[in-house]
Amino acid sequence: MPDLELAHPCSGCGAAVRAALPVQGDAITCGACGRSAALTGADALVSERVVNLCAVCGGWAFYRQRDLNRKLGLGIIIAAAILAVPTHYVSLAVAVVLDVALWFLLPEVTVCYACGTLYRGFRRHPEHRGFDLALFEHHRRKAPAAQAAAPPPRG
Repeated sequence: MPDLELAHPCSGCGAAVRAALPVQGDAITCGACGRSAALTGADALVSERVVNLCAVCGGWAFYRQRDLNRKLGLGIIIAAAILAVPTHYVSLAVAVVLDVALWFLLPEVTVCYACGTLYRGFRRHPEHRGFDLALFEHHRRKAPAAQAAAPPPRG
């Protein structure tokens, strides 16, 4: 796994576009559809090793989460629920233990609220907290160009 990496959902087809930092050039290209996404400030990300501005959309609001594939996590829960009755609900306890173990074992990643770009291998920024649905809704409604000028919601 690369030291510093970003994973951006392609705006054309939705596929994950992964790029090890530093990148060659000033854009990353989707391998599935060929669409490019310009990167700005990627060099600053590499030198500082802290995410302050999104290199893809210029967004300034981020949250932290564990680096677990969501489909895998959902699969564990579904399997535990299906097996609940035959295992006398032991499968649910096993799923909880597995969830706690994964929480301690997996590293944190930083995610941009506006475009969903994931940043792996960066130091923890003290102002980035866990996911906040109100901030998510606020940033997803704004156009990326207008986002940098708008203050975060207070509430």
